[in-house]
Amino acid sequence: MNTKLIIFLAISSPSIYGDVIFHTPSQEDLMSADLEAVNYSLSLTSQKLTDCLDQIIAPPPPKEEVYCYCEVEDSVGKGIKIGQEIPLLGKINSYELKLTNGNDNFLNGVLQLDPSLSKYDGNDRGRTFGIETDLKIEGDKGSLNFTANSYGLSKFAPKNGQRKDSIGRHYLNYMEVNTIGLRFDTKLKTDSTPGAESNLYAIGTFMYEHTTNEGTVSKEFQRLWHKQFKNFIQYNYVKETEDVKTIKVMGGVGKQWTHDLGKWKCATKTELHLGISQSTSIGRTSNAAELKAYSSLDVSHSRAPWIALNLWLQGASGHEGISKDGGVELSFPIKKTNYTIKPFVGIQRHYSDRDKRFDTKIENYHVIGVVIKY
Repeated sequence: MNTKLIIFLAISSPSIYGDVIFHTPSQEDLMSADLEAVNYSLSLTSQKLTDCLDQIIAPPPPKEEVYCYCEVEDSVGKGIKIGQEIPLLGKINSYELKLTNGNDNFLNGVLQLDPSLSKYDGNDRGRTFGIETDLKIEGDKGSLNFTANSYGLSKFAPKNGQRKDSIGRHYLNYMEVNTIGLRFDTKLKTDSTPGAESNLYAIGTFMYEHTTNEGTVSKEFQRLWHKQFKNFIQYNYVKETEDVKTIKVMGGVGKQWTHDLGKWKCATKTELHLGISQSTSIGRTSNAAELKAYSSLDVSHSRAPWIALNLWLQGASGHEGISKDGGVELSFPIKKTNYTIKPFVGIQRHYSDRDKRFDTKIENYHVIGVVIKY
């Protein structure tokens, strides 16, 4: 830019003789050219550019900025909070998440890694593997439970007289039982005496169950788990039965007693449920009356707050016949400031018509898991 202006200034100065004379620009010429270049550059970015030799360009007026301070309710966007009032549940006291894994093999088959110990373990028949989730929201007036479970029952299913396929996998009929449930409890009456308290409550439950040979939850977990170890038996899963879908609605009543016996703390619970169910499969629909009784006992000691014992029994009659179940669990609470983590291990027994169809020998069903309570 400066070069062009300098040349222009130079050739625009003729001599007295009328000829164009090229001469070296003076300091005034250079200053004038520089100022012209600056003014031209500024004109591209400012509409208010004036001659910088005569005027001082005023800065643009400052922008007005407005700040608004608003108070937003603390619970917005944070879901249900501890202490918040919820219809039917009342003031929220706690959340509890329980995750459970079950297997007829101890610790999911650790004994199978040693041939000398595997004879003391389960045989993958009957109730063989399961996973369970249970989320509970507890209020001072009631509680709400969401459950999602999947477990499997299996038995050998020879095909064309052969127990194994061409690559050595055993033919297996694996029936996967998947359930989704919702339970609501509401307190009816509370009585308190020194060292003891009892609560009477009403129960409402809804459950959807799907039994299938083509499951993708517990069956897939079992298949992938067995595939990781050479010592574990491998299966070729076959389809032998049609899918069955069941809807169950039940109501009931329960009572819980809590006793503070000095260093010992005990809690007992008894429940009675009544309801109906409807099961559907291809070309068949059936209805059944449902009855269930449940009882449990929880025991802990102040000198060993890191361990607790739970015993439970349950009897039921309904669309799958009669069942008698029970279990014992040891849990190991780890209390923190705002939450408690409670790992647990246990053994269950399931005597049901459904289990017996897959294995007449009833084995221990080992469970491990964790409870997180906030």
